[in-house]
Amino acid sequence: MTHFSILPLYTAISILALATLIALASLVKFDSVLLKLVALEVLTNILLAGVALWALVFAKPVFIDLCLTLALIMFLGVVAYFQHLSDDDKETSQ
Repeated sequence: MTHFSILPLYTAISILALATLIALASLVKFDSVLLKLVALEVLTNILLAGVALWALVFAKPVFIDLCLTLALIMFLGVVAYFQHLSDDDKETSQ
C-alpha cells in the first residue's frame, strides 16, 4: 500500500457508500424502466469508482485502465438500449 493520508481515503469511501445507498434507493423507488436503467448505470459507475480508488491505494494502474474500458462499454450499451427504445416508440406511433 502506498503512503496516503487516511482522512481523504475515508472521505472518499464515505461518499461512495452514501452514493451507493442513494442509487439503490432510487433503483427500488422508481417504476419506469428508463429511470431504473439510469439508476443501475449510476450504481455500476460508483462500483467502478470504488475499484479505481482501490487501484490508486494499492498502486495497480492496470485496474484504472480496466475501469475506463468498462465504463465506456457500459455507456455504449445504455446508449444502444435507449436508441432501441426510441425506435420502438417510433414504430408504435405510426
